[in-house]
Amino acid sequence: MLELVFSDEDTLRRHLEERVSASIRELSVLELDYVRETTRVEVGYIPAPRAQPISEEALDATVAIPGR
Repeated sequence: MLELVFSDEDTLRRHLEERVSASIRELSVLELDYVRETTRVEVGYIPAPRAQPISEEALDATVAIPGR
C-alpha cells in the first residue's frame, strides 16, 4: 500500500524500484483510491545485489596507510 496515487504505470514502477532498491519484474495495481490518495499494488521484484565489503588487502593496495 502506497500513500500516493499513480495513474501512470512507468512512474509507479520507477517509484517502487527506488523505494525497495530492486528491479521490478511484475506489478499489478489492485486498487486506486483517489479519496484516501492510496495505491494498492502487488509487486514481483529481484533484489539488487549487495555490495561486497572491501577487504583489508584491497584497501592496502589502493590506499597508502602510514606505518604499514
